[in-house]
Amino acid sequence: MKRPWIVALLVGVLLGVAGGYALIRWVSGRSGPVATPFLQQFALKDVAGKAGDANWDLRGDTIFSSWEVDHKRVLTRRVVAQGTVPVESQDDFFVRWQDAFRESLKQAGAGMPGGVSFSEAGSKVEDGKPVSSRLWLPRQYYTFGTVLGTADVWAVAHGDQVTLLVTLTEAS
Repeated sequence: MKRPWIVALLVGVLLGVAGGYALIRWVSGRSGPVATPFLQQFALKDVAGKAGDANWDLRGDTIFSSWEVDHKRVLTRRVVAQGTVPVESQDDFFVRWQDAFRESLKQAGAGMPGGVSFSEAGSKVEDGKPVSSRLWLPRQYYTFGTVLGTADVWAVAHGDQVTLLVTLTEAS
């Protein structure tokens, strides 16, 4: 009487372990998210070129592997460039830079539900001369179908040296 019960229990445990193993392999074997064409083809120099005449030196362009956040797969691309923009025209440049970036999103077919922005300016004396520093930190939210994205399109200026940092993050 006890023997069939023990055999059934062992078979059930083995089937449970095999089923669990197969489920884990299936879940972990899912393909990761596919980057939108906008994330793949974004060209910082082209967008920045529409905003002004600065010669941009590309310092980095990296796509980070996907990871999971709240059951969504996430991809991130970071692009960094440096250039020279005269201090007196930096505010105008940055407005044009933001407009050019938003236009590139629109041309790619993105929906843009909103965004936020922060900026700060200051100055200090270096080598007996006043040097201004500026920080522009806008964030633009966008969508491509079911893909949700954020674009941090930042600029940091110290004197006439400007660093542009674009971080595109997409979750699908």
